[in-house]
Amino acid sequence: MIKGKAISPYWFIAALGTILFLPLLGSVHLFDWDEINFAESAREMLITGDYGRVTINFQPFWEKPPLFIWLQAISMSIFGVNEFAARLPNALCGIATLMVLFHYGRMYRNAAFGWFWVLVYVGTWLPHAYFKSGIIDPVFNLFMLSGMVHLAMWAAAQGNRQYRHAAFAGLFTGLAVLTKGPVGLLLPGLTAIAFMIIKRKWFLRPLPMLLAAVLFLVTTFAWYGVETMRNGWWFLGEFITYNLRLAQTEDAGHGGFLFYHFVVLLIGCFPASLLIFYKPKQLPESTDTKTPNMQHLHVWMWLALAIVLVVFTIVQTKIIHYSSFAYFPISFLAASVLYRWQEVEVKVPKGLVITIGFGVVLIGSALMFGAFALSTATGMAGVLHSITLTNDVPDTQTWPSYLAIIGLLYLVVAFSGVVIAWKNQLMVGVARIFIATAVTVQLIFILMLPYVEPLSQGAMVSFLKEQAKENVYINVIGFKSYAHYFYGAKQPQDLASPELLKVIAAYKDEFKTDYISPKQFNESEMFWHLYGQIDKPVVFVAKRYKSDKIVREYLHLKQIGTAGGYVFFRRQPF
Repeated sequence: MIKGKAISPYWFIAALGTILFLPLLGSVHLFDWDEINFAESAREMLITGDYGRVTINFQPFWEKPPLFIWLQAISMSIFGVNEFAARLPNALCGIATLMVLFHYGRMYRNAAFGWFWVLVYVGTWLPHAYFKSGIIDPVFNLFMLSGMVHLAMWAAAQGNRQYRHAAFAGLFTGLAVLTKGPVGLLLPGLTAIAFMIIKRKWFLRPLPMLLAAVLFLVTTFAWYGVETMRNGWWFLGEFITYNLRLAQTEDAGHGGFLFYHFVVLLIGCFPASLLIFYKPKQLPESTDTKTPNMQHLHVWMWLALAIVLVVFTIVQTKIIHYSSFAYFPISFLAASVLYRWQEVEVKVPKGLVITIGFGVVLIGSALMFGAFALSTATGMAGVLHSITLTNDVPDTQTWPSYLAIIGLLYLVVAFSGVVIAWKNQLMVGVARIFIATAVTVQLIFILMLPYVEPLSQGAMVSFLKEQAKENVYINVIGFKSYAHYFYGAKQPQDLASPELLKVIAAYKDEFKTDYISPKQFNESEMFWHLYGQIDKPVVFVAKRYKSDKIVREYLHLKQIGTAGGYVFFRRQPF
């Protein structure tokens, strides 16, 4: 008690989020592509001072709007251009998300439900992990959730309260679109349409709808409108074209099988993804709520989950975080099951407990034996072979064998929760599994991730950071990467050479155009680096499995080293 008043639960939740998401954010390098992509755009904003346009290689980057990049740029202006600053916006978003979940959960039923929702969310693998990353989706999803919940409140509201929720729905969906694009409106909008069809209830009255539209347009105009006024329709056109291509084709090799996102959510949201299918028939819907007309939020969550799965099953590009908005409905529905269990004593669902136990054994064993295998020379050689795609794998230090304890601890603690649940203490047992998951995610990030990152890109990043200290141009050859921009500390003057401008002018003359796209610009820069008249050395990074082809094709490049899965080349000026 403080001055006769109980400490607000929001302070406890903020403290929990701070402990879970803030420590050791900068302990490993940013991962290529997405983390480095967005951090590089923020770095270039700071260098150029142009906060109205997102760029990569100081060329227009029309794949994403700028809101998240602005947050990273603000963070970097305070803490410097580094990994911690790039990931800080998501860590703070994680704290805010837990508070928002508690708030909406309390509005839906009561504070107890809010706590259940927070427990499930932090005790589930992928939702927990994303707040320790530097990608757009956590901020984007929070805005979409807020927009959708206020749409649900709007559907239940009477009188002047409709205007309040319509305004917030317009504002938050506008912020979502400003964060990642049109899908920020698409998912909440489709959910609202599906709700109206199923419930046969048209709640979009003209005046509240007009207010929502005005707030949405004012919010999105902060970038879309201003950018169009500054540079004409071509930029917006390219942005729309890119998003359509993303839906229709496998972008940059990110393909996958039809039910890719079903599997991702089933495993990544374990055990919440199993709980959502269990609903005790003997339990009536709870009436313990301060807002009875919010009972239909349960329907909105099921619809949102279904729409996410349908939309991103249709979309040809398959990336794990595309379906990450589904973490909210899955955790909400799982929290609903836990809440019902604590209301009334129920018979143990043996099949559900057995299935959860099977999942615990699989995950714990994979963590334990995977870490143990990488502590042996043979196991490490096999992993490196799969990464480099060559038989000639470099010698790399094996993992310490104690990392296998992480999987063992999860297996012991989580399986003890399964045993407790089997003995009719469902709440205690399942809660222990969620807590075991949250602790295991922390241990993975603190102890295991520093060994994972060097296997995938560590050698390249170390090389780039060293070359950034030299007076050289840096490029990659034979694969896509953003690492050479960020860790190579590229500057605008690297693109100001008169010789490069001649190459670009020749390209324009050949194709009779006054404009070349960023992709064509990068191709011109690569041609200049490989064949043009350069005023300082160029160093290239290539994947080891492509090095023989590069040596045969570019005889004038000199190999200067190899490390990890990479080979490094150099070209001297004439």
